[in-house]
Amino acid sequence: MLAKLCGWFRTRRPECHTVCFHWQTWDAVGMALLADGVGITKNAFKMDFIPPQEGVNHLIDELRAGTPRSEILVTDGFFQRQFYPFDMEIAGEAPTAHGAPTASPSGAPLVAEWKAADGGGTAKILFDPVGDPFLSQHRLKGKPFLPGVVGLESLAEAASCALGGQAVSEVRNVRIKNGMMFSTDAAMGARVEVTPAEGGFTCRLLTEQRDRKGRMIDPARLHVEGFVPSTPDASPLQGEPLERPPLGWFPHAYPDEGLLYHGQPLRCLKECAYQYDGGWGKIVAPSLAELAGPRGEAGWMTPPAVLDACVVACGSFLFLQFGGVLEVPYEFERLRVARMPRAGETCIIRLFFRERGERHSRFDFTLYGEDDQPLLQVDSYRTIRVGAGGR
Repeated sequence: MLAKLCGWFRTRRPECHTVCFHWQTWDAVGMALLADGVGITKNAFKMDFIPPQEGVNHLIDELRAGTPRSEILVTDGFFQRQFYPFDMEIAGEAPTAHGAPTASPSGAPLVAEWKAADGGGTAKILFDPVGDPFLSQHRLKGKPFLPGVVGLESLAEAASCALGGQAVSEVRNVRIKNGMMFSTDAAMGARVEVTPAEGGFTCRLLTEQRDRKGRMIDPARLHVEGFVPSTPDASPLQGEPLERPPLGWFPHAYPDEGLLYHGQPLRCLKECAYQYDGGWGKIVAPSLAELAGPRGEAGWMTPPAVLDACVVACGSFLFLQFGGVLEVPYEFERLRVARMPRAGETCIIRLFFRERGERHSRFDFTLYGEDDQPLLQVDSYRTIRVGAGGR
C-alpha cells in the first residue's frame, strides 16, 4: 500500500522523486534474520535469501539509472512459482524500455531508429513518461498524455529522415485521431510510417495496443496523421501588421488542478487579451532543452512548447467565451515555420476565432517574434471538445 501511495504521489508531484524497492529477505543482514523462525522459513520453503552484495548492486544500478520507475521488484521468481504454479502470461517490454531517452543517432531527437523502404520508411520512437519532460509535465486526468504538438513534431522528424535530413518547415492536414495516454511509468514504443504520395509524404504515428496480459488488440492504433510536402512553400509568411491589445494585457494563470495539467516547461503563455474576434497572447520562448530533456536541443523542426502555448491561448479564449468549456487540439490544416524562436524571446500570438460547431471550434493564428515579423503561422486550427461545461 505504501508503494502504491508513493507511486500515486509521484504522478501528482513529478518534481518530488519517490521510489520503492520490493525484494526477498536479505541474507546475513536485516531485521528478518532476527526472527526465531527464520531458519524454519528458509528450510521449509527452500527459499534462497539475497546475498547482500547482490542486493547492493541492484540498488546502485537503479540509482545510477535515475530510478525511472516508481516501483522496483527484485526477485528470482520463487514466490511466483510457489504461490502461482499455473501458467501466467506476462507482458514483456523491449529491452530499451527501461532506459531514459537520449540524443538520437539519426539527428532527429524523437527518432530512435530510421529504416528506409520504398521511397519512404519507418521511424521508431520510444516515449518515456518519466524521462521525457513533455510527457511528465503534460497530464490528462493525472496521467502523462502526449501533447498534440509533439505528435505533429514526430511526423515532421520522420519526413525529414525520408528527405535525407532536410529540414521540414511545412506540415499539412494534421489530424489527431486518438490520444496517447500512459497509465504506468513504462515507456511506450511507437512508430511513424512514412509513405510517398503525390508531392510529398503521408505520415502516420502508430502504436501497438495490448491488454494487461500482453495480448494484441490493435497492431496499428493511429494517433496522429498528416502530410509533409517534399518541396515546402518558400514564400514569406503573410501576416497582418501586428497591433497590441487596445485594453492592455492580463496575466494568464495555468491551473495546478483540473482535467489538463501543464508543468513548468510548458507554461510559456504569460499574458493574454481577448475580444470578440479572437485575441492576443504574450509567449516567452523557453530553451528547447527544458522540454527536450535528455533528447537534446538539436534537430527539432518545430518549437513544441511555444506551439503548445499558442493552442493554450486558443483554448483559453474558448474557456472564457463559452462558459468553462475545455477543448484540445484536433486538426492543423497547415503549419508553416519561418524560424525558431530564440530562448527567452518574447513572442506575440494574434489569433482569430473563425467558427464554432457542435464539437469543434476553428482558428487561424500567427506568431510574431520580437521584431514583429511572423515566426510561424497556422491556417485552420481546429479543436475538439473534451470537458464538461460551456454553452
